[in-house]
Amino acid sequence: LGVGGSPSAPSSARVGVGPSARAEQSPAAVLTFVAVSKSELCEARTAALGENCSILPINLAGRKAMAEPTANVNSDWLAVLCPGDYLQEVDPGASDFKLLVVKLPVNCMPTPHIVRTVAVRVSVLTPCCGQPLQGVSLCVGGRRVGSTSADGTLEIALPPGRHVLSAPGFCSGEQLAVVEAGGPGSLDVDMPATGELFFFIQDNSHEEDVKDGLMLTGSRINIADAWFCLRFFCFCFFLLLLVLLLVLLFFIVVSSFLMIF
Repeated sequence: LGVGGSPSAPSSARVGVGPSARAEQSPAAVLTFVAVSKSELCEARTAALGENCSILPINLAGRKAMAEPTANVNSDWLAVLCPGDYLQEVDPGASDFKLLVVKLPVNCMPTPHIVRTVAVRVSVLTPCCGQPLQGVSLCVGGRRVGSTSADGTLEIALPPGRHVLSAPGFCSGEQLAVVEAGGPGSLDVDMPATGELFFFIQDNSHEEDVKDGLMLTGSRINIADAWFCLRFFCFCFFLLLLVLLLVLLFFIVVSSFLMIF
């Protein structure tokens, strides 16, 4: 929620018909600040403090809004995430700042709802003895969200829905975390590591002191040149395959030409 034109949002509200509304799914969702009165803002703050509150008692239909609050407009502001086509510009060029108005579809609830996140605790363990692994990079939907701590865990705040968890280079499989709206406030997910061990030689030389170190790791990512060598090998393999195909095509064309003449 923003107060007095200076947004500082401890929680966010979304315009829509529920947790699966277009406001959450649309890639064109934008953050905007809707003008409200001071009493409405206080009422929204009080309602948002309730753990079971999912809808704020404010009708946003037809309200003025701005992409960034300005002191030139004397109003309090409510931070709302909604699709960009829910906003319509008012009198373009009439003022130095861009003033918008909230235009909601007929089948859309005019009251913003709060998406409550759930703390998902992901644990990465060894497959043999269940020991925690530190420093494992975790991804949600293919995007990196952090690394495990010394106890092999990482806590992620996720909204309701189905989320695919992965640990590239450490876990061969993926885990599906299903977060239910109104369900438990926390969720535990275990991700067993692949259990692979890699030995490699690392140059530990310093100035004239030549020294090689025998290193041990559980992920190829920790081997400095492993991915470069793998990409180079794949490139050479496909290049050789392309050359062989071109040679084969050349012989086919030549043979066909000789058979004709």
